[in-house]
Amino acid sequence: MRASGYTQLLWTIALILVVVLTVFARNSTVRAQSGSDCTNASSSGSGRIGASCSGSSSGSSGGTGSSGSSGGNGGGNVCVADGTYHNGIEYVPMGVTFGGKAQCITNSIELNSCNKVVLVYGRTGEGGVDCPGQNPTPAPPTSNNNNCSSLVYSNGTVSCKWNFQWQLSASVTMPPIVIDVRPYPATLVSWPTTYRINGLATNTGSGSLAYAGWGGGMPNASRPGDWRNVTLTLTMQPTGNPLQIALSLIPTFSVPAAGGIKIFTWNVASHPAEGADTTAGAVGQLEELPSDMPLFKGSTMTTYRLFYALNYQVYSEHQVCKDPATPVPIFKPVGTAVPYVCVNSVTVGQWNNQTKSGEILPSQVANLPSYMNGGSVYNDWTVVIRRMDDSGSVSDPAYAHQYSWGSTFFFAVREGQGMIGGPGLP
Repeated sequence: MRASGYTQLLWTIALILVVVLTVFARNSTVRAQSGSDCTNASSSGSGRIGASCSGSSSGSSGGTGSSGSSGGNGGGNVCVADGTYHNGIEYVPMGVTFGGKAQCITNSIELNSCNKVVLVYGRTGEGGVDCPGQNPTPAPPTSNNNNCSSLVYSNGTVSCKWNFQWQLSASVTMPPIVIDVRPYPATLVSWPTTYRINGLATNTGSGSLAYAGWGGGMPNASRPGDWRNVTLTLTMQPTGNPLQIALSLIPTFSVPAAGGIKIFTWNVASHPAEGADTTAGAVGQLEELPSDMPLFKGSTMTTYRLFYALNYQVYSEHQVCKDPATPVPIFKPVGTAVPYVCVNSVTVGQWNNQTKSGEILPSQVANLPSYMNGGSVYNDWTVVIRRMDDSGSVSDPAYAHQYSWGSTFFFAVREGQGMIGGPGLP
C-alpha cells in the first residue's frame, strides 16, 4: 500500500513538471513573436497588407526560425535599422468587394529604415479603398529588338523607333575614321609620309518625349505609373581595336585606335604600270593636281558597338498623416486599441528616375550592308583625310583642307624635287 502511494506521488510530481514546462515554452514563444518584425507581415493572421517581415537583428532565435524569414541562419543577411523613420500606409482587407475589387481600410503607420512597422497611428479616412494590386499599371511593351519597334540603317545612320504608343525615335551616325596626313594629296618617291590617327570619336543621337501616360494620367493630372522627361539615346562607341591600313604597294600596317603615328615611304611613282588605275580628275576633290595624274588607293577599317539608353521618370504616390503634432501612438504592431483617425491625411506624389539600357547588334538592324556586319560589332569603313602642315597642325589656313570618298582614299606619288607636296609647300 505504501509503495502504491509512493508511485502515485511520483506520477503527480511528473504531471506538475509537464504542466510547468508547457507554460514556460508557450510564454517563451509569445515573447519571441512579440519581439520579432513579423507580426504585421502580409502573411500574418490579421490580414494586413504592406508591412514586411525579416529576421531579428540579434539572431538569438535563429535556431527555431521564429524571429523571421532569416531565422534559420541566426539572423544572417538582416537589415539593421539606422535610427531614422518615415511614414507609410498599411492596407487592411475589409473582407468585402466593390465593383469586383477587394476593399481595404488604410492605417497611417511609421516604419524604420528597414521598412519594418514601428507604430500604427490608425485610420487615415472613413470607408474603404481598392486594395493594392486591384488596379495594376499597364506594363510598357517589349520586343525582340531591344524595345525598338523598328531598327533601320540608311545613309550611314541607324534609327530606332521606340516600341510604344507615343512617338519617340532616335538616330545616330557612324563616326568617320579621321586620318591626318603630311604631305597630301601628293608626295615624292622615297619621301617620308606621315599618317596620324586621331582618337576615334563616339557619336550619340537622341530623341525626347515630354509625357507618357502609362497610368492613365496627363501632365497636369499625373497618376501612378505615368512617365515624363523620356529620352532615348543611341551611342556608337569604338571598340578600341587597332586600325589596319592598306595602301597600294605598301605592306598593310596597324595604328592604335586611341591615336598613333606611322611614317613610311613609296619606292615608285603612282603610274598605271604600278597599279595606279584612276586619275585625279576621275575621283574629284583634288583640284591641286593635274586631272590626268594617276593615283594610288588606300583603305582602312575599324569597329564600333551600338548601345541604347532610355531615361525617364516614373510617378508614384503615397499617403502621409500631416496632423500638426505627432499623435500619441494608439497601438503598436502587437496589441489593439481604439484607432486614432488621422485628420489631415494627404497624398504625396513623387517622381523617380529610371533607366533601361542595352546593346543593339548588327543582326537586329534592317538594311545594314553586309560589309558593315561584323557579327557582334559594326565595321566602319568611312575615312576622312585632313591635310596637316610640318608642325602637325590641321588648322593652318595655307594647308587646312579635308577630303572624303567614303571607304577609299587616294594618293599621288611623284618623282623628283620641288613638286606639290614637298616640305613647306601647300
